[in-house]
Amino acid sequence: MKDPERIVMSYLDGELQDDCEELERIDEEWKNFLKIYRRFVRIERFALNYRPSELGKKKFLRKLKKKKTLPYKIAITTCAILLGVFLVKGFMDYQSVENQYARIIQKGIEMMNFEGTPTRLSNDDLLDKIRLVSDGL
Repeated sequence: MKDPERIVMSYLDGELQDDCEELERIDEEWKNFLKIYRRFVRIERFALNYRPSELGKKKFLRKLKKKKTLPYKIAITTCAILLGVFLVKGFMDYQSVENQYARIIQKGIEMMNFEGTPTRLSNDDLLDKIRLVSDGL
């Protein structure tokens, strides 16, 4: 009689079949080993035969692309927001300076008005007067 290890090794090498009498005579420990081994081989065959569908591949690649491009999208969005804030701030500052000039000119016109009745001018009229003054200088 062969020892159990040689019987199991012969089975693993393909020399013995599943229904062999020698396999029936080995002890429980080796039978458990063979049972686990057979289960492992079945799982391994299934894993090797698995082919993902085209839809699954496309979904995976789409998600991978999203993860790769996310930092760039965040950076571009941040830059756009900062640019917008600076542009709005610059425009607001320009409007503020323009309004200050308009008030100064209005005050000057009121001071020059000999009749004592203040003349109210619109911002456009004041800007025209500023242009006249700046063109004269």
